[in-house]
Amino acid sequence: MLWYQHKSATAGGDQRTMELIGQLHYENPSLEKKFEARFNITGHSKGHAQLVISRVNSNDSAEYFCAAIHLVFRMSLSSTALTFCLLWAADVSLSVLITQWPENIFNSTGGSVEIECFQNNTDYEYLYWYKQPRGGGIQLMSMLVAGFPRYEEGFDSGYPVVRLEEKHWSLRILDVQEKDEAVYLCAAYTQTNGLMNLIGYSYINSNPEYEKEFENRFKITRTNVKNGGLTIQSVTPSDSAVYFCAASNTSGLTVVVNQSGDQILKPGLTVVFECSLGPGFSMSSYTMLWYRQRHHGATVEFLTKEHEKSEGRFKAMPNAAGNSFPLQITNVFLNDSSTYFCAANEAHCDSGASEAYFGGGTKLTVLEKNCTVTEPTVKVFRPSPKECEDQKEKKKTGKKKTEKKTIICVANEFYPDHVKISWTINDGEPPSGMVSTDSIAKRDGDYYKISSRLRVTANQWYKPGNNFTCIVSFYNITRWINVSDSVTGEEDKAREKYLKITQTAKISYTVIIIKSCFFGAFVTLLLLKLQSSAGKEKK
Repeated sequence: MLWYQHKSATAGGDQRTMELIGQLHYENPSLEKKFEARFNITGHSKGHAQLVISRVNSNDSAEYFCAAIHLVFRMSLSSTALTFCLLWAADVSLSVLITQWPENIFNSTGGSVEIECFQNNTDYEYLYWYKQPRGGGIQLMSMLVAGFPRYEEGFDSGYPVVRLEEKHWSLRILDVQEKDEAVYLCAAYTQTNGLMNLIGYSYINSNPEYEKEFENRFKITRTNVKNGGLTIQSVTPSDSAVYFCAASNTSGLTVVVNQSGDQILKPGLTVVFECSLGPGFSMSSYTMLWYRQRHHGATVEFLTKEHEKSEGRFKAMPNAAGNSFPLQITNVFLNDSSTYFCAANEAHCDSGASEAYFGGGTKLTVLEKNCTVTEPTVKVFRPSPKECEDQKEKKKTGKKKTEKKTIICVANEFYPDHVKISWTINDGEPPSGMVSTDSIAKRDGDYYKISSRLRVTANQWYKPGNNFTCIVSFYNITRWINVSDSVTGEEDKAREKYLKITQTAKISYTVIIIKSCFFGAFVTLLLLKLQSSAGKEKK
């Protein structure tokens, strides 16, 4: 719940806009600095909220507006393979805007890309980058605190993050590979009133880093790995507080969030999604949350979190003893069809910063009326004989790029869209070529269709013994089944033709040489005979 103040235009023509007085999150008020002294908000954000003004004076003459908003994410969306923008906004100020660019990136392997983010009207100090591979969950890559980066395992090399300016930060991918094809999310977080403020931190054998408001009078000392201290110079009444010292393990250990498998249901039924933390992790150290995403690349919506009272059809059922956090949806509707993500949110007591670790996601499809579950038909198409080497690469580098052949797999006439596509060469050998699969299946009437492309070298394709198989895994309510099709490599007809021509040329050349030898011998013998006859006539 929010309260705003709107004053009429002044005599000088100054058009006043509404000013935010403060907000109420559950029973916790948060007031803008200008209104802290005499204004207060009471009540509960899920019921009603009252604005109380003490010692009213003439300057308080205005119109007052109450507003309610449910905002967890505000995003700048990109639907392509590489870019996506997210604002992490759980328990933060409202009316926040964040911008990410470029919107679309298409890049070949071996190149580098840079994605940038900017906070338009905030200056949140905790900055994050997340990655969502096609058909996968949302993974934390890195975070920036006071300009200092911290990387998750697997992203500590080749993915530098930099705070370019106060509100501006970026992610670079130095050597783009096939595994980097994904949706990328940037996020910003801040602590709210009532949470502890980060003063600063230090690493062994390095200078301390301070938050801006503490850099002048506060000093952190570090004697060894286990001991340190905080010194406050020129103490003032505003320094009255409880001070906490904390240690953080930056070993890069990634939280494991396990989720149950996909679900396909008829409308009106009840479904339960299981979620639990992996071995070695306890819910007592994390806040569990549930989100949903309509389709890959769409907005990520917040549903509920641990310790929050569930209302309506969505009910979280935390079980701390069992280290699980299931989500129940009753009376499912068609628009409940989404991928549901469970996340573990670790709140650091030393800073209030909060990174979220997501599970792989559970896909739910609520069946439409008159639509039956139908497995896909799969067809693999051979490469075009006209496909050849990349002429642009040849002009750019001066070298002829290895010739590639593209094998296309099409799966169609299936419902619902619970499919995964993989490729094999020779029944198990993983493909060395590049696989490119549509991010989502496209609707075609009552059914779906999806395609995937496998690029292999010409040497691989022009081997009749090689077998290229496209495997489409389809979930048919009870289990995953595989439907596949394959093609085999072929003889290089162009090369075969060339070899025949060269062989014919060699034979012809050999015959000509032999004939020439015979002709030369004949001419030599004739000349010798003529010379012998001429000698006899002279005698």
